[in-house]
Amino acid sequence: MTAYYKYTGKKYFYVNNKDISDASSITEEHTNGYHNLDINIRKHFPDQNISVTAGIKNVFNTITVFSDFSGSFHGVSGNGLPVGWGRTFFIKMTYTFRSKVK
Repeated sequence: MTAYYKYTGKKYFYVNNKDISDASSITEEHTNGYHNLDINIRKHFPDQNISVTAGIKNVFNTITVFSDFSGSFHGVSGNGLPVGWGRTFFIKMTYTFRSKVK
């Protein structure tokens, strides 16, 4: 079994705010930090040259994190910044070809 964990901390950025009269001001904005965890389980069958892996990606189901930026990121408006596609389950099977040398 393997587990991959990553914490992405709070990120700060600066925004140039322009109003209708072309007056501008720079403000500091941020996005909250978030956690990500992937878990895999692998079973190897040496007699059949097969290994099977099953797992879960994004165990915490982190899709968006809070951001105090009132504009939009890549066409997404509101206070949520997209950071993932959600929880994903998978199964992978690998076959290894081996030739028998005489």
